[in-house]
Amino acid sequence: MTDKRQYGLFDEPDENGEGITPSHPDICRNNHGGNEDSEAANRGTNKSRDCARILAWIRGRGAYGAITDEVQAALGIVNQTCSARMADLTNDGHVVWSGAKRKTRSNRTAGVRVAKEFYRPPTDEKGTQ
Repeated sequence: MTDKRQYGLFDEPDENGEGITPSHPDICRNNHGGNEDSEAANRGTNKSRDCARILAWIRGRGAYGAITDEVQAALGIVNQTCSARMADLTNDGHVVWSGAKRKTRSNRTAGVRVAKEFYRPPTDEKGTQ
């Protein structure tokens, strides 16, 4: 049987050969309050795969990091999925806010996140943290 799954260019398994499993089962439950359709959509997503793809792409950008809008555009992930997975990665400590800001495609300001291994605390003009 041929494997019909589609893998993205930046799919990256974790050290066990699997994706990254978020610690929270539904990062958006507080927003949707247990809505039946939202619960069904949550069960139908592959969070592990999506988190691994996003984290691999952000890691590839090094200290420059990414805003959610850049991840959406580069990986073709819809906003609802991308925002939730970025929240998962942030809450689980895989990515951190860098303190930098960039403009989105709609000219809004958004915070930049970097993979934790690329985070450098901001320094003042004297170079102290």
